[in-house]
Amino acid sequence: MNPDRLDRWLGFVAIAHVIAGLALPFVLLRTGWLDAWLPLADRDARTAFALFGPTVASWGLLMLFLVQHGLRRNQAWAANALIAGILVWAPLDAAICYAYGWMHAVALDAVASAAILIPALWRRVQIARSAM
Repeated sequence: MNPDRLDRWLGFVAIAHVIAGLALPFVLLRTGWLDAWLPLADRDARTAFALFGPTVASWGLLMLFLVQHGLRRNQAWAANALIAGILVWAPLDAAICYAYGWMHAVALDAVASAAILIPALWRRVQIARSAM
């Protein structure tokens, strides 16, 4: 696949993380839209999940930086950082969600992981080949 397409895809995923992360506190604290997906029985749980939103947004910005200033310049460190970040986050997050029976979150983890990991691995291979 074309490196530019992969970079655009990863940029899109990063921007989606920023938007979703910024929206999450407002959605959780002002509506009941996610109540069926998340265990939000009390105010403290709702607040704790809402605080997760800015974290998602900030990691989306970091990912966008990696794409714009690393991958678009064919620098392997950027692909390595994306790959390492997913490999650190995804297995533990999915395992914890599974342990608590949050199967929707496990599915979301799998989709988000694949949306980032597969293109990042592909870009890493492309960068390595172009360096030969």
